[in-house]
Amino acid sequence: MSIEEVFSNPLPIYKTIFFPLVTIDLGEDMDKKEGKVHFISVLGDAYPYLIKDGERFEWDFIRFDWDGTHYQFDNSVINMEETAPLLEWYASIEEDYNKHKSEYLKNHSWEEARDSHLEKMRIKRRKISHDLYMYADMLLSYWITRDKYLETGLFIRDYGYYGLNDQVNKPIISLSKTGITNRSDELVGKVCGYNYLTYGEDEIKLSIDRKKQQIIQKFYWS
Repeated sequence: MSIEEVFSNPLPIYKTIFFPLVTIDLGEDMDKKEGKVHFISVLGDAYPYLIKDGERFEWDFIRFDWDGTHYQFDNSVINMEETAPLLEWYASIEEDYNKHKSEYLKNHSWEEARDSHLEKMRIKRRKISHDLYMYADMLLSYWITRDKYLETGLFIRDYGYYGLNDQVNKPIISLSKTGITNRSDELVGKVCGYNYLTYGEDEIKLSIDRKKQQIIQKFYWS
């Protein structure tokens, strides 16, 4: 799923902060008429990349305007100073991933993993910047999980990125059985974020506020 499928007119910085996990077709997947919603993991709970304003974003929730298919976001809460290095980091990590994709997606033994390209790059990035090292770990886990799912039809555990691939036992997603309501928090469902990427949320709960035409995501951490 691309960032353009989720947001209307997204800024380039969006792809470095927002990570689409799964799209729900409200008509086909649920009894909620037409429309689509998207579960999104937010980088590092977004702080300090987004400025907490108490209305659109706080440490445990984020709101998006919604036209029934796509999201819009208030760009004024993006902390441009903090996000400055992200586009450069993203481009560098993406170039490396595309160049060595077969190596990243290869199943390694524990012994082989210690000498893998992934581990060598982790050591290199850690020497440059701890923030870069953490960001690369998260971003690579997102891409590897996506591409391994397309290859095998299975989600891999977090430690799979270091050699062992396995099927995740914890439910990936659970959808609400209720139909359309007039409440400001019409529940769509819940997703386990860390099944999709390293450092992902324990749980993302997504609701619709139809009166305000907004999507509300609440984040839970253990």
